Formats: sequence, C-alpha cells, structure tokens
Amino acid sequence: DDGVANLTYYLSGITVYMMGGQTASTFQNKSTCLFILDELDEHAFIEGQGTTADLARDRCKVPRNAKILGFCTPGTSGMITKEHKAGTCEEIYIPFPCCGHEQPLKWDNFIFSTDEFRDLADEIDLEKVKEGAYFKCECCGERFYDHHKLEAMRHFRSVPTNPKAAPGIRSMHIWEAYSAFVTFGALAVEWLKAQGDNSKI
Repeated sequence: DDGVANLTYYLSGITVYMMGGQTASTFQNKSTCLFILDELDEHAFIEGQGTTADLARDRCKVPRNAKILGFCTPGTSGMITKEHKAGTCEEIYIPFPCCGHEQPLKWDNFIFSTDEFRDLADEIDLEKVKEGAYFKCECCGERFYDHHKLEAMRHFRSVPTNPKAAPGIRSMHIWEAYSAFVTFGALAVEWLKAQGDNSKI
C-alpha cells in the first residue's frame, strides 16, 4: 500500500481522476462523463451517502450521455450483485462447433471430475484435469475444448435475460472460462485446490 488516495492526470483533451472509494469527499466537486468502478464489492458503504455507485450516479448527471462502468468478482457485500440484478443480466452465448448450438459456458456443464480424470486410487488426477477439462454441449453432448474457444468467441452474442431491467442499465456475467488467457484445465485445477478455503472459492 503506497498510501496514495488521489491522483490526477491531465492528458490531451481529457482529465483522469484516480480516487479511492472509502470517503465521499473524493467524489466532491467532480463531474465526469465516465466513471469506472473497479472491485465494487470491496468498496465501503459510506454512512449517510450510500455506495460508491450512488455517488458516481450523482456525479454523472451532466452530461446526459455519461456512463458508469462497474467491475467485480462477487464478494460478501452484495453490492455488485444488487447492481447486476437491476440491469439486463446479459449472458455470453457462443456457438459450439459440434452442432452450432449457441449457449453460455455454464458451470454445470464444466467437466473435470468424472471417472476419466481419476487415477487408480480413485483420486482426482490434477494433470489429467489440467490437460483435458472441457465443457459438454447442452444440445448434443459433444465436448468443447480450449482450442475451440478462440474461434467461438469471434461469434459471441450478449443475450439479455432480465425483461424487467431498469432503463439504461446493462449488466453482464462473464467469467474466466471465456478468457483467452486462462485454460479450462487451469481453471478447474485452481478450483480443486481451493476446496476447503472459502476465501479462494
């Protein structure tokens, strides 16, 4: 922790404020067209002021096309979950090459602990998981591996699932399985190693 709470950068045609989210004072006297809130669930609830998302909305009233972007892995505060549920709750759908059926990468279809991934002692073999974890197509049951991901993501669609979304609020669930930088195997091994440690699950 370097103790820096506020930083201001003056770039060509734009001023960038980098601020902490622990007090309301950091938001005062600042009106902006774009607010980026990172790790929203880690922000403190400010007594008498609300959440940092509330404060950001107050500061984005002018201009009318202002945007607020919030990112977070869901945590214990429930802040990002509340914001997500208020929006369109979009899911990323990609076509599986086996039959062309478009579907999201669901945890329930993530295969890495069946018999094929066990050793002779009936224990999970992490090397087998690392090399062979896959998603099962919900339509035809065929396998979707890492090497299918890049091409499939070129044709992704973001599909809204909340018909009662608040006007002007888009929200999206996208997890590491979609990342070009994380393999299915690495993701599965990380989850298996985290069992018993709630802070890592």
